[in-house]
Amino acid sequence: MSNTATATVRLINKRGLHARASNKFMECVMRFDAQVLVRSHNDVCAETVVADSVMELLLLGSACGEEITISATGQEAEPAISALVDLVEGRFGESE
Repeated sequence: MSNTATATVRLINKRGLHARASNKFMECVMRFDAQVLVRSHNDVCAETVVADSVMELLLLGSACGEEITISATGQEAEPAISALVDLVEGRFGESE
């Protein structure tokens, strides 16, 4: 049985989904048995990418103040979404 979960969150860290944040996001995704997609809501690149690639996440160009939608499918979809929302809301562990 496959579960699905989705959440929309606002990037509140100063640099948005930059290289270090994207790497932390990808590392978090890899801890769960779920396929995770991220959709950008910006004017530059409103598309969806698979979140197991830092390069794909960087291509979204998501900056501070912009929203992203995280969707997961799989056995651990709900805990994956919960952990990723916590990561984003916790500013990826950054002070700003």
